[in-house]
Amino acid sequence: MVKLAQRLNVTVVAHGLEAERHLEVVRTAGCRYGQGHYYGTPAPAERIEAALVRQRTW
Repeated sequence: MVKLAQRLNVTVVAHGLEAERHLEVVRTAGCRYGQGHYYGTPAPAERIEAALVRQRTW
């Protein structure tokens, strides 16, 4: 699916990443984007926004 999407110039987001090994598999397949509990658990928008503001480096 990733290769087909790349040929069609469509962005692919891998869902359900829960462990580093999942991330390695999708990266090896050529997928650049992912989401899942590996990155964090679901949270209210305000909490996510606050975390992003704290991480800003510019």
